[in-house]
Amino acid sequence: MAGIRDILAHGYFSIDDDVPWDIIINRLTPLKQACMELKNRN
Repeated sequence: MAGIRDILAHGYFSIDDDVPWDIIINRLTPLKQACMELKNRN
């Protein structure tokens, strides 16, 4: 997560539009699920 932040923050106009779109569409839901599982562990 930190790595993609660095790319987005410092890449400016050299970032391929498909990269953030792929993250938004395909990777946020699994990330949210993993975070919720960690949160709900006893």
